[in-house]
Amino acid sequence: VPGLVWQFAGQGTLKVGVAEEMWRSEPDFRASLLRCGRVIQARLGVDVAEILYPSSGGMAAAEAEAVLKQTKYGQSILVALEYSMAVVYRSRGVSPALLLGHSLGEYVAAMLGGVFSVEDGMLLACERGRLMQECDGCRGSMIAVGAAADSVRVAIKTAGVGATVSIGAINGSSGVVLSGDSVDTQLVLAQLPQAWSKPLAVSHAFHSPLMRHMVAAYEDVLATVEFRVPPVTTGSRMVSTVLGRAVEWAEICCAEYWVRHILQPVLYLAAVEASATLGGTRYVELGPDLTLTTLSQRALCKPG
Repeated sequence: VPGLVWQFAGQGTLKVGVAEEMWRSEPDFRASLLRCGRVIQARLGVDVAEILYPSSGGMAAAEAEAVLKQTKYGQSILVALEYSMAVVYRSRGVSPALLLGHSLGEYVAAMLGGVFSVEDGMLLACERGRLMQECDGCRGSMIAVGAAADSVRVAIKTAGVGATVSIGAINGSSGVVLSGDSVDTQLVLAQLPQAWSKPLAVSHAFHSPLMRHMVAAYEDVLATVEFRVPPVTTGSRMVSTVLGRAVEWAEICCAEYWVRHILQPVLYLAAVEASATLGGTRYVELGPDLTLTTLSQRALCKPG
């Protein structure tokens, strides 16, 4: 569909009961979620349906919510959910012109593009989440800050903590996520007394220098995956939030890209602006809430 952009959010948006009506009434959604769930069951030992839809006879809702908040499980279940939602629309003949994923959401875009199989994509999501959660060296804080990226970079340099703190995401012209060591992030905030800040509910410093502690183990997982360059006839293009621009599929068909994906900031603002330049006019978020819908509206609806 010309002008249609599908957006996929990252970790932190998932909740119990998301898309339950689809689960009950859409055979394609159910089949896809069960397909993804088989990989999650094999790798992590949990039943996706029991966690997402505890009212259907699974675990208690409070227990399910606690599971989803864990990086180990939440990452792969989110990818499974978002991919399965996209499958429903595709089954009805709807395909986007552009695919855009915020952090973990890029795995969904890559699966839809055919960069790796559904099973390999789910394997990566499972192992990415598991390795991050089990890595003590990756523990830290992420803090949303109402400041421009350049100001935050200066604050990191002034605080002298560039080895442990970085910008984890640039979501808007004055919307940045700071990520890194919990003590050192506070030193950075002290350099930004006029900026508002809000801690994110995470236990690990994603997209920060601390992630280097799990990269070697993840490279071993990546080495087992078959990357495939989709044919030109795929139809949809991907706008990378690692590079902040549209990419050819071949550019992301390598382990190096997915390692950079872990370590580098999410350039969401640049990616959204690039998508608009490429003709994006209708932004549909396939996921648990409207996080990216709100961010893209702020990015593209500029005053005047």
